[in-house]
Amino acid sequence: MPSIQQPAQLSLHPDDATIIRNNMGEDLDKAGWRIMLDPHMQRGGCKLETAHNLIDATVDTRWQLLTDALRRNTSTMDQV
Repeated sequence: MPSIQQPAQLSLHPDDATIIRNNMGEDLDKAGWRIMLDPHMQRGGCKLETAHNLIDATVDTRWQLLTDALRRNTSTMDQV
C-alpha cells in the first residue's frame, strides 16, 4: 500500500469494497484511508483521492492507457 501522509479516499464497487475491508480494513483505517462505495464503478477498478491527487485506476481508464500504448508501439514499428 502506498504511503500517503494525508487522508485518502478509495472508491470501489461494493463487492470489491467488501473484499478489501475483509483483507486490509484495519491497515487502511490505521493509515487514514476511507473506503467509499460506488455502485457505478466496474468491478476491478478503483479511484484513489487525496486533497492534492487523483489516481484513476478504473477498468475503462486502464484499457484506454493500454490501447494508447499499443497504438504508439504499432506506429513506431510501422516506421522501421
